[in-house]
Amino acid sequence: MKHMAAATLRAQLNRFRPQLGDLVTSIVVAVYLLLFLNVTFWSKAGLYLKNDPSAYAALWVAIFALFAIGTVAVSIKYIIKPVLILYIAVATAAAWFTDTYGVFVDTDMVRNAFETTKAETQDLLTPGLIKHFALYFFLPTAFLTWIRIVHQPFGRKIRQNVITIFVCLIVFVSLGAAFYKPYSAVVRTKRDLVKTLNPITPLVSTTKYILGASQEIIISVKPVGVDAKN
Repeated sequence: MKHMAAATLRAQLNRFRPQLGDLVTSIVVAVYLLLFLNVTFWSKAGLYLKNDPSAYAALWVAIFALFAIGTVAVSIKYIIKPVLILYIAVATAAAWFTDTYGVFVDTDMVRNAFETTKAETQDLLTPGLIKHFALYFFLPTAFLTWIRIVHQPFGRKIRQNVITIFVCLIVFVSLGAAFYKPYSAVVRTKRDLVKTLNPITPLVSTTKYILGASQEIIISVKPVGVDAKN
């Protein structure tokens, strides 16, 4: 009886859960990352491209297309929610340090984060950081966890995702080519702009750090193995 009552309760609660398609969910998360967790990036971009408003407007579309590629590519059942939550977590943390302290989450910053002591970590847990995470991470991810994502049949999903990613890639490349001159000038002379793009830069920096650390471990272990063999 208890199991039946629990099942009935879950069924009733599920009736009130909003449903979103996998593609719509991916696009919504891409828009959220674009609008709310890249304040510093857009502030700098607006400053650096103030003499070319068309390039600035096109950059919004290009970065949205780039984010959409990253979110649509992971819109697979059992994977989509954890990965999208990871994107939001990384972007939220990076946005706090970039917007508040002007710190870029590059490879050196990631290394320092991994080597931070417990005492130093406690010093970073300020009321402002907690409020920031409550607003920009816990609320959206709670909603993302709550909703029911409706997935298309596998074949249709593959076609849908491939077409969406292809269109976004065409948009990104086309705009990059159309405004190559102002974009290349900014990237070449204002390197700090790309370093504030969340969550792409933190994810790339973390990957570089992990690969570098793994390589260091392999190099340090090799002589030990040679000595033991001899």
